[in-house]
Parts: sequence; structure tokens; C-alpha cells
Amino acid sequence: MPFTPDDKTQLSSFGRLADITRFDAFLEKTTALKLRMGTFGTTQANLSYHVFGGVSVLFPEERFFCDYYHVTRHSPVAGFDEKSAVIDYGAYLGLETEHFDGSMGLIGMMLTEDGIEGFDERSLHQGEFSGGVRLGRCHADVSFLVPLDDDLLYAALLRYSFGFQLTIDLSSSED
Repeated sequence: MPFTPDDKTQLSSFGRLADITRFDAFLEKTTALKLRMGTFGTTQANLSYHVFGGVSVLFPEERFFCDYYHVTRHSPVAGFDEKSAVIDYGAYLGLETEHFDGSMGLIGMMLTEDGIEGFDERSLHQGEFSGGVRLGRCHADVSFLVPLDDDLLYAALLRYSFGFQLTIDLSSSED
């Protein structure tokens, strides 16, 4: 049973919105140069934090838009037709134990193009909730992302995103 649409344009739009801080991985015919900095850590009370910010400079090979949805303005959903820069940012708080961890956070992206007025028109935001379990060298995580903006196109494309990650540590020693 297929879980994705056959239409590549629609599939690419879903990918751009599933994790907005990685949207550039789903842009067709575009080269992205990404720079991100952040800090993270864990307190003695096992509270964790992660704060980051960065910029992606996009170099499209040609003009393109998401024809499937007949979008007429530049947006992370619609596409770009000239060199653009996008700022991404986020902050997470969590709790870590020996075998379990959980966190919640806010992530966002903002277009830097001229001609788009207001923070609401330039930005998209998601809330993320995640949890994981560590058993020896294996770490399994699940995440749930929810759009926080009232952009009608965004809401029509994606109500939520669910992810799963499995990490196996292949290093020669265990901590």
C-alpha cells in the first residue's frame, strides 16, 4: 500500500514542510549553502537544552514553483526563482535519564527576501515533541511536529509530521 502520492511536486512540498529547518533538502534544481551554529548541554538535574540558528543561501538553477497548488507568492511551500536566504532557528528543552529522554521545542524559519511584509508572512513555525530510549549501543527516537502558523496553504498540506530514528553506535568502546 503506497504511503506517498505519485506526484513528485506534491511529495516535494510535503518534504519541505515535514521539518522546516531541513526544507532545502527537498528543493528541486537548487543548490543550498547552509551554515548553522548552536549550543547544547545537560544540567546536573538531567535537564537538557539545545538552541541553534543558521542561514541557508539558495541558488536555484531555474525558476520553479509548486504548480500543483497554484501558489503565486514566494514561500517555502511554493519555491524560489532567484538567489534567496532563509534563516532557521530553534530551541529545545528536555529531560534525560540513563535509558530514556524526552524533549519539546520550537523551530522556525524566516525568508529574508524583499517585498514580503511582516513577520507572519515571512516565517513558518513548528512545535516538536520527541522521546527516545537507549539500550546499550542502540538509541530509538520518535518525533512529532505540529505546524503553529495559520497559513492556509501550510495547514492544507500538512497537519502534523511523525518521524522515527534509529541510531546504532559502532564505536569501539561504550561509555
